[in-house]
Amino acid sequence: MRNVLRLGALSGILAFLASVPFLVLFALKFMNTLDGLLVPLYGVVTVFLLVFELFFTWGFSVIGNRARSRLMTYSTYLTMLGFLLLLGFEIISAFLPFSSIFVYLAILVILLAFHGLTQIAFGIGIFRLKTPLGLPGTVTAALSVISGISFLTIILTPLAILLLLPLTIAQAYCLFKASGQY
Repeated sequence: MRNVLRLGALSGILAFLASVPFLVLFALKFMNTLDGLLVPLYGVVTVFLLVFELFFTWGFSVIGNRARSRLMTYSTYLTMLGFLLLLGFEIISAFLPFSSIFVYLAILVILLAFHGLTQIAFGIGIFRLKTPLGLPGTVTAALSVISGISFLTIILTPLAILLLLPLTIAQAYCLFKASGQY
């Protein structure tokens, strides 16, 4: 159990490192300047980010199972599904661009709203853990809820994206801390 949580925390650090080039390439894609060799690079970086995020988030399902918290476990699975849908959509749209930017944006808005809902549930799940993670858990839960609300409003998505960096660090710290408790 301890090694699984440490692997999850390590995946979180790698997800943090992969998110920086992903955000730069995503911005280029959004401005329609992603072309040439940057397209396959965007696909590779997105796949790495997806894999790291799934392993990272899975660590919290282990905590939820161990603490017998259904909300934590199920919200973690929904968060993993949200990452899979959102980043999977980004991978597909990089190689098969949509003929209409409106279709792309409509699907992206729906996926961002779903991701926001899962982040709110995930944050509440961390708040309600029977085995508290202390102040780092509270900070992680609060950042998850704020990030989720920001994703839900769509207009505040840039704020949510900025919050993902400290949120990832706080979540990784929580996994490292939990690896000592379980």
